[in-house]
Amino acid sequence: MICPVCSVNLVYNQKTNELYCPKCGLVYATVYYTFKRNFLEDHSFYVDNTEIYVKKDEGNKGFLKLKQINRKIYSNKTKERLAKMFEYANDLGITIDYKVLDYYKALKNSGVRTRFLSFFAIILYALDKGIKIDNERLEKTLKKNRLSKRKFNKIVRKIIKEFNIRKEPDYTSILQEYLKQNPELNKYLNEIIDTIERIKEQVKNISKSLTAKTIVSLAVYFVAKKYRLKVKYLVTNATIRTNYKLIAPYVEGRTPPHKVTPPSSLS
Repeated sequence: MICPVCSVNLVYNQKTNELYCPKCGLVYATVYYTFKRNFLEDHSFYVDNTEIYVKKDEGNKGFLKLKQINRKIYSNKTKERLAKMFEYANDLGITIDYKVLDYYKALKNSGVRTRFLSFFAIILYALDKGIKIDNERLEKTLKKNRLSKRKFNKIVRKIIKEFNIRKEPDYTSILQEYLKQNPELNKYLNEIIDTIERIKEQVKNISKSLTAKTIVSLAVYFVAKKYRLKVKYLVTNATIRTNYKLIAPYVEGRTPPHKVTPPSSLS
């Protein structure tokens, strides 16, 4: 039997009892034990006029038999779409299954409009499943498909809003980007992480919300200022200075500035 997506011979995994494609990862069917002896040979049988080869299970004195999950026959257009999706997933370094088609249909019927529906169906799948995508792989994939980071972020925001997905801020990847550009920060890594946590706790005390990138940048700035380090920042200097003035008193335990309202004049 061959994979309906990429036409590669399916492989049987004895540990998971699954018949899957070694190229795209599609799980075509599961296998269970049976004692019926309606096979042509000890190592083969037919399912829907397709011969399946399996090994005889000597321990249970029975045979492995296939129980199909997806009997649906994909159209050539759907096969091409699935193959493209598995190619995107491979570029991004994540694992998907044939259920990604449901995400494609949901995205197609939503208010999100883009010519990269197959690609953003993978992104929607990853967001829904909580799968993290490596930034370097993402940038290479975007460059390969001639899709700008600005356009990508804009569509991702639409997807998050349309499907009401709560995306957890990824502080780790932003911090890793800082460490990559500024290797000297590795020496102060624990202090930066502690500062990030303090800033997150104190954000509620200021009158504006801060993005994950701004919070990490502020934490780096606190440490860089303390040890007089020269750092390449991922946000503008104006963003750091403005937010530093707001958050610094709370993080450092100083009395925060406040406006004094003059008493009204006596009549």
